Amino acid sequence: MDIPERVSRFTILKILGRGAFGIVYLAEDPKIGRLVALKTISPEQGLTKEEEADYKAKIMQEAQSAGKLIHPNIVTIFDVFEFQQNTYIAMEYLDGLPLDKYLQKNKTIPAETIIDFMTQCLDGLSHAHKNKIIHRDLKPSNIMIVKDTLAKITDFGLAKRAGAPHSQEGFLVGTPHYMSPEQI
Repeated sequence: MDIPERVSRFTILKILGRGAFGIVYLAEDPKIGRLVALKTISPEQGLTKEEEADYKAKIMQEAQSAGKLIHPNIVTIFDVFEFQQNTYIAMEYLDGLPLDKYLQKNKTIPAETIIDFMTQCLDGLSHAHKNKIIHRDLKPSNIMIVKDTLAKITDFGLAKRAGAPHSQEGFLVGTPHYMSPEQI
């Protein structure tokens, strides 16, 4: 797959990762000289128009949910925009590892560090809940560990506002291995 040189005003530097339908690029914002992560639909997925529309809606949902949350333990959303018929989120670039990869790399972690990471995640979730945002897909791959000390919650694509109607009856929302038993 060819990496675009530019997306809107952003200069693309490399691919950071790929998900089921999406791709995340490391990019530079030349206006303010900072690195950002740009998330969008992966062009080679061959999605139907309906699947693409659903994924674009998920990107917008993530931007609208996390974009309202300013907290040291939640990834910061800078912008959401359309460019050449794709929807993009420009967000804080986190130079670290997802918690699942961090745990694979660091076989033994002191209890104090684990407690600190958990406390940071709970602080972030508490802030989200006070702002009536429910994450709904919290799992190790959606928690970034930065500089071995900072935990940040990412991927609010399945988030919903507290009190909003439930998802369609009979459909699971989230990752089953990480869902509470009453949801399954």
